Amino acid sequence: MTKVTPEEFEDFRSQLGEASEVKESLSILENNLEECDWILEDATTLIAVDFEESVLMGDSLLEDLVERARKHLCKPEIEKGWDDLKDVLELVKELLPTPAPLVMACVFKLWEIGLKNLCKNE
Repeated sequence: MTKVTPEEFEDFRSQLGEASEVKESLSILENNLEECDWILEDATTLIAVDFEESVLMGDSLLEDLVERARKHLCKPEIEKGWDDLKDVLELVKELLPTPAPLVMACVFKLWEIGLKNLCKNE
């Protein structure tokens, strides 16, 4: 379970810029985090339900999204193409055909893991 603090979320937000799509997705994620006591996995599931995405009981949607994104980001030809959080967001948006707030939750988890540590076990 990933417990997020409002301060961590603001730090994350500050690194992503002012694009309207980013701001809207962050706002949706933040609202769901507040509703779920700042638990990222619960907020991710709630977002999926709100967007009518299929979620199976017992499945960890967030873990699945993160693992898919990590495998893609750690391919040698891709890994050299990203340096910061904005780069990761753009690559994950292309990879995951899910609603933008789910992509944002995935990117937040990747950020929390630490971008420099993502590919160390590959």
